[in-house]
Amino acid sequence: MDKTLEIFIEIKKPIHFLKIFVGYFVIGLAAVSPLIVAYVGSSIESKIVGHPVNEGNSAIFSVFWFAMLTIPGGVVFSVIFTFLYIKNVFLYFKNKKKR
Repeated sequence: MDKTLEIFIEIKKPIHFLKIFVGYFVIGLAAVSPLIVAYVGSSIESKIVGHPVNEGNSAIFSVFWFAMLTIPGGVVFSVIFTFLYIKNVFLYFKNKKKR
């Protein structure tokens, strides 16, 4: 099992820690993507139709409710990613002592 976790992020050099931040950014972006789509889409649609839109009169703003699934999912994936990150940091320092 350690081999599987070791391959997950493959921290061999300090620059590889950048992969961690990219991973958190992707998870966060995926978690809030329905909010971004809903607000950008509804602002564009309100400019087109000429009146304010909400989830009652706009299909694009109803995408906002998908955030009830993606934000908790993003939290779960962040916890899993954090666990794997901590495990790989320990493996990195353990292997660094062996070199």
